[in-house]
Amino acid sequence: MLVDIPSTYQKYFLVLFIFSLSCSSSKDNFSCQIIGGPSQSIGPVYSSNPFEWFLTLKNTGSSPILLSKQIKTSCQCTKAFVLDDRVMPGKVTHIKLLIHPSQSVRDQLITLSIPFLEPQTIPPISCKLTFKFVKRWTITPKAFSLTGAPGTVSEDACIVKSHSSEHRLRVTSITGLPDFITTKLQSRHLASDDSEELSISFICKFPAEPISQRYSVFIHTNDEKKPKEKIDLVVESKSIIYSNPPSIFVSFRDIQQGDKEVTRLDLTTQDGYLIENISVNETSNISLDTQKVKDNNFLVDVAVDPQNLSKGIHRYHLSAIARSGNKKPLTLDVPIIVVIPPEN
Repeated sequence: MLVDIPSTYQKYFLVLFIFSLSCSSSKDNFSCQIIGGPSQSIGPVYSSNPFEWFLTLKNTGSSPILLSKQIKTSCQCTKAFVLDDRVMPGKVTHIKLLIHPSQSVRDQLITLSIPFLEPQTIPPISCKLTFKFVKRWTITPKAFSLTGAPGTVSEDACIVKSHSSEHRLRVTSITGLPDFITTKLQSRHLASDDSEELSISFICKFPAEPISQRYSVFIHTNDEKKPKEKIDLVVESKSIIYSNPPSIFVSFRDIQQGDKEVTRLDLTTQDGYLIENISVNETSNISLDTQKVKDNNFLVDVAVDPQNLSKGIHRYHLSAIARSGNKKPLTLDVPIIVVIPPEN
């Protein structure tokens, strides 16, 4: 049965229909994509040092979106940071990644899950990053410490080993070291795997004052693909072995036969270190008379004989070596300066 609808109601339903169409056409459209695709290859990585990588996200919808700053990553080796969390339609934002590659795995995979705060109804965007860790050369260890007493000398070393047969690895420079640390390089060929190995010795002559400092030291090489690598070096000194006074200065005038100048040194050790040897560099003009007071305390009378010394300044060194079990021995250096002034 057909019902005849009055024209007034026909107009009403027509307006309602048009209004519903306009509402549906103005409905928000949310869309976002990763520039470069959801799967990306970083390429070969030659250094185990942390590096940065950036992803670009574009709002391809018609409404603004708000990204969560809590981006989930597949491992603790990667940290992700959203640079701008609100993205307008047609605009882009960037996600900064700080990646710590593993030296023990060649093929590495990182997955990301990027959730939305507005709207929360759309699923997170996922992304996969892959790269290969290629060993060019390695340093062992990458962190170590030099410890000793003020005025003493300590030494440690790291090993640089080449894993590439493309060319001969050469260390071009070492930067980041303080003035009181010098280096010594020694290379050798390993017949077992036909590789090169380089030993870098770090020789630290501790300042007179105690020090506790961390240094970022960079080993620079001639390898263009991996030009440098960082090691962490901790330098720490405290009074384990010390001398009172810390140095000897003697000046002679009107030298007579049998003249001598005697200075008493008080050498003391701590932390279980015991003095094993006290000596002065080769000279017949200085003699030592050593008296043991305790296991960790010696009195040393340093006698300077000016006979047959030429006019000018003469420099000598008294060395005291202390040991404690399997710990590295410590060497205390006491400068001895002898001045023979010119005749008037």
